[in-house]
This record gives sequence, structure tokens and C-alpha cells, in this order.
Amino acid sequence: GFSELHQLDTFYNALNVNDQDSLNSDAGGNFLDKMPRECLKIIESKSKVRQTRAKAVVAKENAYRDNIQEYVSQEAAANYNQGNTGFRP
Repeated sequence: GFSELHQLDTFYNALNVNDQDSLNSDAGGNFLDKMPRECLKIIESKSKVRQTRAKAVVAKENAYRDNIQEYVSQEAAANYNQGNTGFRP
């Protein structure tokens, strides 16, 4: 197989410039100048932060969907109560 260093180099060079800059910033210099274990810790740390943010976004999206569904249900009930039985949300 490939060495960790080769894998990290391939990974880093496949990133866009913004993501490379972000890794360099977290590394306090050039990401690829760090030891492979340090690089892996930085990547792991960044993936945990990203996962936490993603969970927050999913929670917001679910709340948004729930609010829309509640609104549609209320509108359907209001239309039905006004005699408009043909309304289908």
C-alpha cells in the first residue's frame, strides 16, 4: 500500500485552495511539513467540528420542515372548516 505521507500528500493536493489554507492555518504553517500523526489529528479535529456543525444544520432543517408541515395542517383544517372539502395539501 501507500505510505501515510503519500496518502496525506494526495489528500491535501486534491483539496481546493480554501481547504488547503484552512489546514495550513490549523497546522500553524504548511500542513505537509508536519509529521503524519499531527496531520491526522488536525484532519480528525476538523472533521469533528464539521460534523457538529452539520448536525446543527440538520436540526434546523428538521425544525423548518416541522413548522411547514404544521402550517399546512392548520391551513387544511381551516379550509375544511370553512366548507372547502376539496382542499388537498
